Amino acid sequence: KGAKVGIVNADQLKSVMAECRAVKLPEEVACLKHANDISGAAHEAMWRACTPGVYEYQLEAVFLNHTMSAGLRHQGYPAIVGAGKNSATLHYEHNNKLVKDGDLVLVDAGAEYLGYTADITRTFPASGRFSAAQKDLYEAVLKIQEASLKNLKAGLKWESVSWDASRIASECLLDLGVVKGSVDSLMEAKIASLFFPHGLGHHLGLQVHDHSPNGPAPTILKEGNVVTCEPGLYFVDSILGQALNNTEKKHFLVEDALSSWKHIGGVRIEDDVLIQSDGIENLTTASKQIADVEAIMQQV
Repeated sequence: KGAKVGIVNADQLKSVMAECRAVKLPEEVACLKHANDISGAAHEAMWRACTPGVYEYQLEAVFLNHTMSAGLRHQGYPAIVGAGKNSATLHYEHNNKLVKDGDLVLVDAGAEYLGYTADITRTFPASGRFSAAQKDLYEAVLKIQEASLKNLKAGLKWESVSWDASRIASECLLDLGVVKGSVDSLMEAKIASLFFPHGLGHHLGLQVHDHSPNGPAPTILKEGNVVTCEPGLYFVDSILGQALNNTEKKHFLVEDALSSWKHIGGVRIEDDVLIQSDGIENLTTASKQIADVEAIMQQV
């Protein structure tokens, strides 16, 4: 009684909470590991269930059944299940297309455990075997991801890791024959962003794009951060169409080659990783090597 009422600085509280959200306690990491274990197994269950003639929503149902049966009753975000050209739509959520023989299927899905969500993307062939072209595209994305994962450690600037990923993407696009020019000229013109039109990753935790003092994207990586690493290469008609009409970009593109790739859609591979002083711990257990994906798809 008679005491003065203090003034609450909500802005300061918000920044402190954001810092706490960005650096995970061991107990939080354990929750994320469990969410990844169950979600990773659910991804692989979808591969086994996939056959040409199913609908995207039927594959989504396999994922939901597996995670809910394991006690993870909530999803961290709406699942993306995109077959064929739908795999090139970044936030595709209709999930109502018939999966056809020859399609690639991109699935971005993760379940929550005690509020902490996994965020995993895998891309697989509907037929159970990658075609030669699909394999080339997949291996390009895997190359970008594996190099990026090796780069990640505490103290590193996220911008630097992202720049390296874009450079490797430029090299891969040259190898695929869809662009031309030197790597340096492609980087200067930001040509890789036409095929890799999103960031390399983001913070992960209680939300799929979790908080930090600088927003969902990392700046300088800290020990205890959990981030996604999710490179992708896509053939998006609207993006490439604009680029082909752009005088500064069109001369980097091999239009005839692009026409032969557009039907494939896109590939993304996404893992969730814990940043450590000397590298990372990869929390995602779902298989991603081509031989392993194909082998799991043959299992009944």
